[in-house]
Parts: sequence; structure tokens; C-alpha cells
Amino acid sequence: MATVFFSRTLPRHHYPLSNPFSFAHLSIAFRRTCKTSTFHSFASKHQFVIRARTKKYYTEKTNRSLTPENKTSIPPDNVVQSNNSEKTSNPILDSDNKNQPEHTDVLTIIQESPRNKSITTIPLVLVLAASALLSFYLYQYFTSSVNKYPEEIRKNLRKGLFYQNYRNDPNRAVNFYQTALTQAFNHKQLDNASPEVTGIMIQLGSLYEELGRTRDAIDVFTMAYDAISTPNNVPIKLEGENKIRLIALAQKLGDLHHSLKQNEQAEKYYVWSVEQLLQSQAENTQLNQLRNDNQSGFFSKRHEINALPSWMTLTDLGASLEALASFYSSQHKYAYALPLYLRALSLINPPESSCHSAVLMNNIAEVFTGMGNLEEAQGWAERGLKLVENFRPKKKVMRECDESCGVLLFNLGMISELSGNLTKASEYYEKARLFAKRINFADCVTEADLALQRITILSSE
Repeated sequence: MATVFFSRTLPRHHYPLSNPFSFAHLSIAFRRTCKTSTFHSFASKHQFVIRARTKKYYTEKTNRSLTPENKTSIPPDNVVQSNNSEKTSNPILDSDNKNQPEHTDVLTIIQESPRNKSITTIPLVLVLAASALLSFYLYQYFTSSVNKYPEEIRKNLRKGLFYQNYRNDPNRAVNFYQTALTQAFNHKQLDNASPEVTGIMIQLGSLYEELGRTRDAIDVFTMAYDAISTPNNVPIKLEGENKIRLIALAQKLGDLHHSLKQNEQAEKYYVWSVEQLLQSQAENTQLNQLRNDNQSGFFSKRHEINALPSWMTLTDLGASLEALASFYSSQHKYAYALPLYLRALSLINPPESSCHSAVLMNNIAEVFTGMGNLEEAQGWAERGLKLVENFRPKKKVMRECDESCGVLLFNLGMISELSGNLTKASEYYEKARLFAKRINFADCVTEADLALQRITILSSE
């Protein structure tokens, strides 16, 4: 009898100015619903005043470069062209202004209208926006950490950042980062273990991971790991930011090796990171402060090279314990996974203060199920479900709580099924299906449907 147990883990968690409006772009049959409109041609500085007795009228296509011959010509039927030096009469305008004084300056009326004033403010707004964006870019350009690099390396890093963040061309960005890294290795003033050089490695490795090039990412991250831990092949005592980088790199390497089912290497990195974090509370407090300092700042890290990425700054003991426990659970080494999950849960104090406690309780229930202790498994699953049902989360964690509830309902159904209580199992599966459907949790809906079909078959036998 095939069953699926859901487990949950903590996630490693200018406007371009268009061409000036040109009358060469006006169609031959241009319709307006207002009686008076003024358009500006920035190229020729001529104004076209259109006026009609009816709501529908037409204009002729007009050339942008006006010759002396056509400056005094009158467009057919309903268009008047004027400038500061001359005015041209039009029968339509004359017939439409019987109630106006004979010598009314139509152009003056149009120029003073609110509509005309609003049109002229648009370019000003765009100019101000462009100026603000330019100022921001210049600030980034001159204050970016890229300026710390020698000129030849700096050029390639800027190009890499440009193609990665603004041109959406990551493959081309990779080429520039690779060139910059090679130049950094060969530069006499740069140490391979320095934040500048390892920063390029981390940037390149992260981009490889985004592109799905996992093996390339592992190679580059391993290079960074070795450079920090054993500079010049000599082990050193790790402190401060270097320790944060190395622990995060170990976590990342564990995840990547695990994704390729290279379990021995994954375990090595997971265990090392947990050992480093299971040190004195004073040192962990210092590391947490360093992580907070690295996460602060007004500008985005995508403009930097040696700034720590999010997966590196958010590494903590709980996440490391959970990652290692999940690894052991996937290997059916439940005796190793259980104490790690329990230790991770103990770090949330009190457990009721976070919805993630329910995730951990669900995973503990999974471990007990794997060990064959269904009574303990049911107890932990029910405890997690009660916590979620009574929890009032903020919006940013609402999804985690909702999904945890769906998973716990499903897993309680599975535990009941394994215990032989098909009626109870069917009730839990149906609750899980309805709840998951309400929150648009597609995976849970699918699994619940399959489980209900299985229960139906088993009940009919």
C-alpha cells in the first residue's frame, strides 16, 4: 500500500522618453470627441488648432518639416495652421464663432486653457524622473564596492552586473564574471581568500545555480570554501564575517550535493555547519549581529559584488539543524533526524509563538512514522494541528500556516490509514482536500484525491 507523507522544510530563504509627438504620425482619419484640441510638435514648434461644429472631423497627414510654401496653406475644410508671425482665417472657425468678438485670438484662448497647460507638464515630469534615476545610478556607480577592484577587473564586473540585472542576459554576465575572476587570481595585489575575490566566486556560483548549472555552481562554491577555510593551504581560526560566509557556503554545498544525490558530500557539509553553529551562545549572538549588519542598508545588494547574498545572511542554527535532519530523514536515518528536529523546535521559544513550530512538529511526526511508532506520530501531528488552528498569523506567514494545516490533516489521515482505521483516514483526507482546495494548495488536493480513491478501493475489498 503506497502512501505519501508530506514534509515541510524552512526555505533558504527612467521611463524611456519616447520620440516627441510628430504630426507625421497623425492618421488621415483622426477623430476627436472634443470641440477644441491643441497639439505641440516639438520638432517644428508649430501649433495646430482644430475646431469643428460637430464632434467628428478629420485632419490630413502633415509633414514635420514645413516649407515656406505650405506654411500659409490651409488644410482642407477644418484645420487651421498658425504661428506667432501670421494668422490664417478659416470659414469653419468663422462660422463657429458668431457669438465671439470679430477679432478673437483663438490661439491665445487655446494656449491659456488648462488642457494645454497639463500637456506641457508631462515632459517636465519625465525629465525630473529621469534626473532622479540618473542621480541614483551615479550614486551607485561611485559608491559601489566594485570601485575597490583594480580598473581592469572593475570594468568586467560592471558589465557582468549590467547584463545580469538590467539586460536580463545572465549567460553573457557569466562570461564577464569568469574573466574578472581569472584577472583577480592573477593580480598581485589581491589575495584569493579576500572578500573581494571570494565575492566574485559567490556571485558567479549563485548565477550558475540560477541557470540550473548545479555542477558548475558546486565547483565555484567549493573553490570559495577552500579559499576561506584554508588560505594558502593553511587552516586558520574562523572569526566574524569569514565564519558566516563559510557556514553559509557549507549549507549551500550540502543542498547542492543533496540535489545531485551525492549524499556523502552533502552530509559532510551539513554536519560541519551544524558543528560550527553549536558553539557558545555568546559567539552565536555575535554572529547574529554580524548577519543583521550585513542585511541592513538602503541600496539593493544586486549592485554589489562582495555583499553577502540572502541565502548567506539568513543562515542560522535552526535552519542548519533542520536541513541536516531533513537529509537524514530522506536517507531513512530516523534516529539521527529526530534529535536534530527536537533541537530545532527547542530554539523556538515558546513553540506557540511561530507557525513554523507546526512544520517541525509535522516533520517529527514523519520521523516517528518512519520508525513505526504511530502513536507518537499521531500525538505530534495533532499537537501541530492544534497550534495552527489557534494561531493568528501575520500576512507574511499566513501561507506557511495554511499549508501546514493542510499537510497535517493529510498526514493524520495517513497515520490513521496505517493504523487500519479507514473511516478516520477518509475523514482526515476529505478535510485536507477541502481545506487545500480553499487555499489553492494544488499538491495537497492531488494527494488527498489519490488517497480517497485508495481508501474507496480498500473499503470495497
